[in-house]
Amino acid sequence: MLIRKGYRFRLDLSEGQAVLCSRTAGTCRWLWNLALEQRGMAWRHGQHSIGFAAQCSELPSLKAAAPWVGEAPSHCLQQTLRDLDQAFQNFFSGRTAYPVFHKKYQCDSFRFPDPSQFVADVAGGRLKLPKLGWVRICNGKGRHALKLSGKPKSVTVRREGKHWFASVLCELEVPEPKPVQGPPVGVDLGVAQAITLSTGEVLAVLGRTRAEDRKLARLQRSLSRKKKGSNNRSKARARLAGFHIRTSRRRRDASHKATTNLAQNHSLIVIEDLRVKAMTASAKGTLEAPGRNIKAKAGLNRGILNVAFAEIRRQLEYKCRWYGSTLVAVNPAHTSQRCWQCGHTEAGNRPSQAVFKCRSCGHGENADVNAAQNILARGTAEGTPVAVCGAMPSGGRRNRNPAA
Repeated sequence: MLIRKGYRFRLDLSEGQAVLCSRTAGTCRWLWNLALEQRGMAWRHGQHSIGFAAQCSELPSLKAAAPWVGEAPSHCLQQTLRDLDQAFQNFFSGRTAYPVFHKKYQCDSFRFPDPSQFVADVAGGRLKLPKLGWVRICNGKGRHALKLSGKPKSVTVRREGKHWFASVLCELEVPEPKPVQGPPVGVDLGVAQAITLSTGEVLAVLGRTRAEDRKLARLQRSLSRKKKGSNNRSKARARLAGFHIRTSRRRRDASHKATTNLAQNHSLIVIEDLRVKAMTASAKGTLEAPGRNIKAKAGLNRGILNVAFAEIRRQLEYKCRWYGSTLVAVNPAHTSQRCWQCGHTEAGNRPSQAVFKCRSCGHGENADVNAAQNILARGTAEGTPVAVCGAMPSGGRRNRNPAA
């Protein structure tokens, strides 16, 4: 079985290398925005044939007009245009929304797509990247060896806060995994309890706490009060970015541990086929039809995004492929209102968030455990699954390094 797996390392950059990384990421961001605007103008003037090949052929003339563009590695610039072309293909196929402009300080990254352009020194713990030269790898406590498996295919360099990271995508051949012999399990995702299993076990995925929400608000207020372009604003932005990075790493670590545990110990994992984007839509409405309970809905949206439902599903999709288990997504309708013992469905069966009490048979249980039992029943019933995800071809979302 051929899979793709990502390995993520922190880079130990010199001052000059850090400046070049920052300038390269800025150039790629500028090129993305310029190419996106060019496509938009072409569409408005009735020219629909512009694509990757046409825009890529204009790079030499662009470098002649703006010599600073040539400071960035050419492969990174070409990959930016290729990513934009893929974004438009996803838009026209209905998979994603229309591509948007990239903002400064958000997603500063660039990719080396050609494995012949970089060298991985595994024993020496370093990477040789075009125009950057040899770059050391560190883990926060010192330098260490570069642990890779398989054949490197691409390297993505990305900034998180004040540090730069490299994600090396490798392609490797592994034996077909033996089917997991563990029992099937239903998984209910929630805000109060992140992951509740049909067995009654609760797996925590800790996002931001209430105290951290208050700290986040203080950091955001502090940033908004600083003068644009000042050193104090840069310091406030760095503090805010560091806060977001710490909480996201903690959440990502917890979700990886939880999903690995599920994929390795259960032959069948059944989850709800949630539409997270629709679930977290704003309730403000319009001037003609204003929404209701806007603050309550905004708080619920924050809770859903804080647990990261979509990320948990993404990790389960490729880990089930790796470890030999099967992931099934079922219709989520009325799973929290239905009694899993007698089948009676009524909104009054759930008097509170944590309590489920069936009005027909009197069965009482934790509401999330009852929902997980219903999810498992739907997944094992013949003909009810709406998505079977256990056969994903690689290790993550399209054009996304699993380690990034």
